[in-house]
Amino acid sequence: MQETQEVVNYCADNKVLPQIQIIKAEQVNEAWKNVVDKKARYRYVIDASSI
Repeated sequence: MQETQEVVNYCADNKVLPQIQIIKAEQVNEAWKNVVDKKARYRYVIDASSI
């Protein structure tokens, strides 16, 4: 979508980057609970080496 691409371009041009928290595969359920409970502060990224 054009609007989405404009936002992506804006973020790239202005160095607006997401904050992430790397978690192990075994932490997925806890991370999901934090998302559901609105306690997640960062985007979770699963460390593939922990699978």
